[in-house]
Amino acid sequence: MNTLPPVALDGAPGGDALPRDRPPPYREILGFTMPLVATLSSVAVNNLVDAAFVGQLGAGPLAALAIANFTYISGMLVLLGLTRSSMAFLSQSFGAGHPERLGDWVAQYQWLALAGLPILLVLMQAFPWVVRLADLSPATAAEAQRFLWIRVWEVPFTLTSVLYGTLYNATGRSVFPMTVQWCAVALNGVLNYGLVLGHFGLPRLGLAGSAYSTLIAQMTGAFIMTGATYASEFRHTYRLRLLDWPDLHSLKRLLKVGLPQGMGDGLEILSFLGFFAIVGQLGETAVAASNFGLQATHVLFMPGVAMGIAAASYVGRYLGRGAPALARITAHRILGMTITYMGLLGIPLWFYGETITGWFIADPDVVRQAGWVFKAMAVYQVFDAVGIVLRITLSGAGDTRFPMAMVGLCGVFVMLPLTWFLSRGMQPGIVGAWLGMVGYIFALGMLLLWRFECGAWMRMSVIQPPAQE
Repeated sequence: MNTLPPVALDGAPGGDALPRDRPPPYREILGFTMPLVATLSSVAVNNLVDAAFVGQLGAGPLAALAIANFTYISGMLVLLGLTRSSMAFLSQSFGAGHPERLGDWVAQYQWLALAGLPILLVLMQAFPWVVRLADLSPATAAEAQRFLWIRVWEVPFTLTSVLYGTLYNATGRSVFPMTVQWCAVALNGVLNYGLVLGHFGLPRLGLAGSAYSTLIAQMTGAFIMTGATYASEFRHTYRLRLLDWPDLHSLKRLLKVGLPQGMGDGLEILSFLGFFAIVGQLGETAVAASNFGLQATHVLFMPGVAMGIAAASYVGRYLGRGAPALARITAHRILGMTITYMGLLGIPLWFYGETITGWFIADPDVVRQAGWVFKAMAVYQVFDAVGIVLRITLSGAGDTRFPMAMVGLCGVFVMLPLTWFLSRGMQPGIVGAWLGMVGYIFALGMLLLWRFECGAWMRMSVIQPPAQE
C-alpha cells in the first residue's frame, strides 16, 4: 500500500516541480517551512513533557533529569550534525536528476547512525566528571546515571529518524516527518504518565520511567518512519535499502563534510559552557535569569532554524541542477523572511522581557536581571537570523569547514574574552556578560554573511556523476 504522495523529480511540497527559471514563491517556501517549525518545536515540547512529569517527583529527580539530559545532548550534537550533513548529498543528487543515488547515500549514512551508539557509550564515560562538577548528591547522581544509561540506547533510532527526515526534507517534503515526530511526542507523554507515576497498571519507575518512555517513543518513531517509507514508492524510486556494504570512498566523503558540521555544533556548546561559567561568577541570580531567557526564547527561535533547513534544501537541489544563481536568489529570499521575523521578535523581547519573566518567576531580582537578558537578545535578533540561516544554508552546499572554524574562533576570541571583561567592567555585570554574547553573534553573523556573499559555495559540489564514482 502506497502511504506517501507521489514522487516528483525536483519535488517541492505536494510533488510540484521546482521552477526552472525563477525562485520558489513565498507561499511555497512557507508551506515547506511551517511543518519544519512544528517538527523542531516538538523537541522542546518533548523536553517539557519529561520535566512536567519528573517534576512531580521532587527537586532531586528534576535536577538529575537536567544534568543527564544536558550530558546526553552534548554528546549527541556531533552525531546529529554529522547525520544532518546528509542534506547536501541527498538534495544535490536529487536536484541533479539522479534519484537512484539517494539510496546509496542513505545506506552509507545508516552505518554512521549505527556507529553512534558505541561512540556515545564511550563519551558517556565522562559522566562521573560531570557529576563532580555539578556537585550532585550521591542519590541524585545515581538517578541521573541510570537515566543516562537507558537513554543512550535510543541513539541509533534517533539518528535513523533524523536521517530519513532529512531524506524527505531534501526532496522538498516536510509534512510526513512532522507527523511522525508529533506521534512520538504524544506516545512519550502517555508513557511518562504510566511509567513515571505508575498509572495504567504499569510500574512506578520514577526518573527511569521517563528514560524508558523516551526510548520507546523514539524506537516507535523510527520504525514508523522507515516502515512507511519502504512501503511506498520511495523505496523503488530512490533504490533505498536499510544497509549496504560499507563504501570507504563514500564514507570518507561523508565524514569530510559531516564532521566539520558536527564539530561546529560541539564547539558552540563548549563556548556556551564557558559563557555560563563566567556568568556563574556573578551569582545564582544571574545564572537563573540567563537560563530562563534562553529557555523562554528557545521555541521562538525555531522558525529561524526551520528557515535555514529550507534554504539548505533549496540550495542543494538548485546546485545539483546546475542553477547556482537560483540557489543564491532563493537563499536571499529566505534570509530576508527570517530577518523580518526575528527582527520583529526583538520588539516584545525588548519591551516585555520582565513581564514575560514575571509570569513564571516570583523572585524580583531574577525578573529584573532577566529583563536585561531579554534586551540583549532583542539587540542581536537580526544578526542571529543571519548566522542561523547562513550557517545551515552553507551546509546544503557542502561548505561546513569555514562555519566550524568561525564558530570556534568567535567563541574563543570574541564571546569569552568580551564576556569576561565586560561582566567585570560594567554594572550590573549581567549586562556586560550579555553584551559579550551580542558581540559573538554579531561577529559570527557578519563572517558567515561575507562567506555567503563571496559565492565560493556556488561552485561547490559534494556529488559526482555516477560514472566517476
